[in-house]
Amino acid sequence: MKCIGMSVAVGLWMVAASMAFAASSEQPIKDDDGHTMAVLVVCNDCSGAVDSAKCRDGADRGFVGDKVCGQCLVKANSDAHFDYPYDLHVTGKLVDGEGNPVKNRFAKLFLANGWSVKTRTGNDGSFRLMLGAIGDRKSQTPVVTDAGTRVDAQKAHPDSFALYLMPDKYQPCTEADAPPAAPKGTGKKKH
Repeated sequence: MKCIGMSVAVGLWMVAASMAFAASSEQPIKDDDGHTMAVLVVCNDCSGAVDSAKCRDGADRGFVGDKVCGQCLVKANSDAHFDYPYDLHVTGKLVDGEGNPVKNRFAKLFLANGWSVKTRTGNDGSFRLMLGAIGDRKSQTPVVTDAGTRVDAQKAHPDSFALYLMPDKYQPCTEADAPPAAPKGTGKKKH
């Protein structure tokens, strides 16, 4: 009986840990051998106010926690060469602040080489972005990465929910790439 209880506890811990990892802003994409082929960066945090309804950062300029990200990642890594010998599928789900699905919202994946692919969320807020293998294909089975359920704080933002596919040792953006702070006391929102 003690072993069953311990097994259940360990199993629940593993599920909780994998769910927390799936919601991370930087997620390694590994092949069958455990080699990191790329890193998925979800660039939709708001500086100093994660999940704020007033957040308007994202595809062009955004944050991973307090680190600047966005198109500056593409610029900083444009010379990087990386191949992924598997088809890659990135899945996830967008919800609003109350946990309701965000329907018909673009989710866009930007690659370090300047390419991008986008899709719209379904009625349940889910999305799937698919990329074909680059390099010598190792398998017909795709590598699927779950970006997790994400609160889409930028639902009024004209751009897409932004994700970035970077090489495994990618160059981060610099502080010089940070978006300008909104003027205080003006009552106007800066986009």
